[in-house]
Amino acid sequence: MTPIDDSSGSLVQKEVLLMLGQPRWMKMTLVATIAASLSLGGRPAWGNSENVFNPPDYDQQSTPEHLDTAEDWEVVGRDAAAVGDYHNAIFAFDKAIELARGENPELLELRGWTQYLDQDYDAAIADLAAAVELYRQLERQDDYQNALQMRDYVVTRQSQEQLSAAPVDLQW
Repeated sequence: MTPIDDSSGSLVQKEVLLMLGQPRWMKMTLVATIAASLSLGGRPAWGNSENVFNPPDYDQQSTPEHLDTAEDWEVVGRDAAAVGDYHNAIFAFDKAIELARGENPELLELRGWTQYLDQDYDAAIADLAAAVELYRQLERQDDYQNALQMRDYVVTRQSQEQLSAAPVDLQW
């Protein structure tokens, strides 16, 4: 591609200018990237070292004998998610969050990521945003940054899904 010598133009303007004369698949990719970037407040939607995050792991554990605590339900949720049973995992995380009175950001993060895996992007974004806020209040900076990057990733994926599902006429 030829670089554009336009120091006054925005990133979006430059990317639109780059689209002219490109193959249709390239135009679709650039449109998705621009839209995702705009949905993130102008931050780049493509990966870089600043946007790396660690999603929750779903290591299976032995099932608790009784389901009396948030921790017990968390184990059930992790076990269900580990085998791809997202519906029951979300149910178990719901119970865990209820027992923790919504004050455990890890549980919100777990449920949010499971909702993302289940392709319920709106619910995932809401839970991850709530986890971000709780981590901020608890002054847990590393966890805050991780949850924020997870939320941004889900927002980007949702934008990409919406763009790929919508018919786009790029006859330029």
